[in-house]
Parts: sequence; C-alpha cells; structure tokens
Amino acid sequence: WCRPGAADRPDPRRLLSARLTTLAAAVLGAALVASVVVSLLGGRDASTTRTAPPPGMEVPAQDGRRSEVLKAGNVILLAGRGRVAEARALARKLAGGEATPALTRAGQAVIVQEGPGRGGIVAVAYRHQFRAETAADPALTAFVEYWLARGT
Repeated sequence: WCRPGAADRPDPRRLLSARLTTLAAAVLGAALVASVVVSLLGGRDASTTRTAPPPGMEVPAQDGRRSEVLKAGNVILLAGRGRVAEARALARKLAGGEATPALTRAGQAVIVQEGPGRGGIVAVAYRHQFRAETAADPALTAFVEYWLARGT
C-alpha cells in the first residue's frame, strides 16, 4: 500500500547520506586548505625574521663607569678631532635629543665624547664597537640603531 505522491519523494536516508557526504568533503577540503596556508605562512615568516648580524666587532667587556653605562644600553661615540659636531648631530638624530641623565639611566642615550688623537668616529656598545670615517656612514647609523637600548 502506498501513499499518494510517495513515489515522487526521495528516500530520506539517501538524502541524509548525500548531505553528510557533502559536508564531510567540505570540512576535509577546508582543513587541507588551512594546513597549506599555515605551512606557507609559517615558512615565509621564519625566512623574513632572520637578520644579518649588525656591523662592528665583538670586544671584551670594559670595567668601571663606562661599562655600567654601556650595560644599560647606551652607545658612546668617540669622535676624533674635527668630527665632534657631526657625531653630536648624529647622536641627536638617533636618540631624539641630547644625552640627558634620564635617557642615560634608561639606556637610551647616544653619548658623544671627544677622543684625542683619533681619526673618524668609534661607536662603542656593550661588548661591541664599530669604526667609521664619518657620521654619514650608513653602517655607523645601523650599528647605533641596532645596539641602542640593548645593553646586556
């Protein structure tokens, strides 16, 4: 015995099975796409965060007051005769102003000192230093920017 119109309706079990199969395929497809995206972004992220080592060379730690200033993260520019003004200009540009006691305590000062008998500018950070002929050397700027506020 059949109800009228029953032959026209699809079997509910088959309809449910088809919908579940479609849903499972969509979930698996989304998971596959997500895993590909994560692996691609993760690989790109690791390659873009590596940086070249900063310019300069490693030197032994110094003793005394200068060591404490450098450990805090400050950078000292030892300027030879004729280079003090340009060293001060670079220091103001990179530190945002003159080296104040507050900036020095915070480890964010670029301190300029005249180095008698030296030519050029020697930048000194804690356990690192870099020598440049002039303050216009981009590697000097990179050194100061890298080591400023890093300290120990």
